[in-house]
Amino acid sequence: MTTYTIRSGDTLSAIASRYNTSVDKLASANGIRNPNLINAGQTITVPGSTSSFQNDLAVPPQDLRRGQTGPAVKDLQNTLVKLGYLSATKMATGPGTFGPATEEAVKAFQASHGVPSTGYYGPMTREALTQATRQTAAPAPTPSAPATSGAPTSFDIPSCDLQRGMTGSEVQQLQTALVQLGCLSSAKMATGPGTFGPATEAALKAFQASHGVPSTGYYGPMTRAAMAQAGGHAGEVTAPTTTPSGSGGNALSVAQRYLGRHANELKLANGDPVGAAMQDWVPGDVNCANFVSGVLESAGQISRSQGSAGVFNLVNNLKADPQWRQVPLSEAQPGDVIAMHTSGGQHVEIVAGRDASGLKMIGSNNILSDGTQAVSYNYYGGNGIIAVMRYVG
Repeated sequence: MTTYTIRSGDTLSAIASRYNTSVDKLASANGIRNPNLINAGQTITVPGSTSSFQNDLAVPPQDLRRGQTGPAVKDLQNTLVKLGYLSATKMATGPGTFGPATEEAVKAFQASHGVPSTGYYGPMTREALTQATRQTAAPAPTPSAPATSGAPTSFDIPSCDLQRGMTGSEVQQLQTALVQLGCLSSAKMATGPGTFGPATEAALKAFQASHGVPSTGYYGPMTRAAMAQAGGHAGEVTAPTTTPSGSGGNALSVAQRYLGRHANELKLANGDPVGAAMQDWVPGDVNCANFVSGVLESAGQISRSQGSAGVFNLVNNLKADPQWRQVPLSEAQPGDVIAMHTSGGQHVEIVAGRDASGLKMIGSNNILSDGTQAVSYNYYGGNGIIAVMRYVG
């Protein structure tokens, strides 16, 4: 019989799959009344299991991303299956092919291990996967006291939508729920009770990844429903009494939270504040203005009607708004909107700052192998400027 210490983001079903047993057997062996409520740090016994099957866990040494194929992708998929982030059924639809199911599994693993949920398998994810396979293969320490199973059968959850940057009692209620669900430690909550910061966002992504909800870090209807199924109770849906921190001046920080996200996926994520503001019909290779519009609306700098999938339309709408003014390229600063001519037409991004390589920008860029866009950094290369616009409030 093996012992296992529950980590943030674990579910009983994933643990059962990992050790080739059933949820019912795990619940019965550990006196767990509600299989949806387990706590990080809780040590459980796994009846009739061994950890020998973990010896074949592979950690591919090269970087991998959606669209690639080969043995390394299959190794990654096998490991994700063994760790409970990808089902064997989904892997069977494309063994050795890094498709959407594998990407979602990578994002779920990243969210539950404190790695940015980009879906890209690179150095940070490889290190986290190495640690995860070592922890899983090693026997858990024998507890000095009996494992507890006193997880709450019900708890309160916010009835309004919440996102990073907000503060207030609803955020603290969400944090308390995440602590009770084992996704956030009390110590981390104590660093900012009532403030929706990076720790709360990471904990929420971990919960989402382990409950079949897109790992956006945004608390909305889908996440509320998943928490309700886990024992949460929400009152009538209300408007939040929370307030965004840095209102109107945080477009750059909003954009940075989406690094690595594919535009084709993001524009359809209507439970996400930026995704909901983006227009779904826009082709995957021309989402630059669509993304910037979504960021500006999410940051409270423009209204829905001012956003546009066209660069010139967006710039003209900003020029017509007294809360925006045009500035010279030489004065561009983080958070400004920069629109330029390109060989293929026009492009627009958000200024991220200056470093030794020049003027750094962030936006939806054509960097994927199929020609479509993902959110990434790049540098201004001397293209003709259409306008640099600054929000002045």
